[in-house]
Amino acid sequence: MTVREHIEIFMKLFEPIKDKQPNYYFYRWLLEKGRLGDTRKFTKKELKFIKDKLRLSGIAPQAKECYYVSQLLVFSAIEDFKYVEGYAVSIIPTEHAWLEYNGKVLDIVWGGLDSSKSPDGFSADPKNEYFGIEVPHNLIAENVGEREIAESLLPLLFEKERSASTLN
Repeated sequence: MTVREHIEIFMKLFEPIKDKQPNYYFYRWLLEKGRLGDTRKFTKKELKFIKDKLRLSGIAPQAKECYYVSQLLVFSAIEDFKYVEGYAVSIIPTEHAWLEYNGKVLDIVWGGLDSSKSPDGFSADPKNEYFGIEVPHNLIAENVGEREIAESLLPLLFEKERSASTLN
């Protein structure tokens, strides 16, 4: 099942009660704004750069910490990486966060922990599908220091964009 199919199922479930269920509008927004991630492998030069940045940051990938690890890493190297949230599919669609470098998916949690999923530990498994929305760096900066755990920022981004569109 693709991410798009997964989201469309949720939308069909919520459509009859969409005025009482805000998730319908969230999923519609995600389908409209989301894009597929590029799972091509990184070049040797790109891998060296990524490894150097990761080493300098002192951040280590940890299972089930995709939001935390990705937000911290993008916050420590804000000009180099894009932070993306959405869904990734390995077996089933899963809410996930990852980075992008040079337009390619950089999944340090899934790839960095399981070398069978990524031959170099950083390139996304080309069999996986990534579908998400880039979260602006300023939103990460506003939120990363305020909490002891990192959570998804997509709902916050959705609400900000929704509020802005109703004010204009």
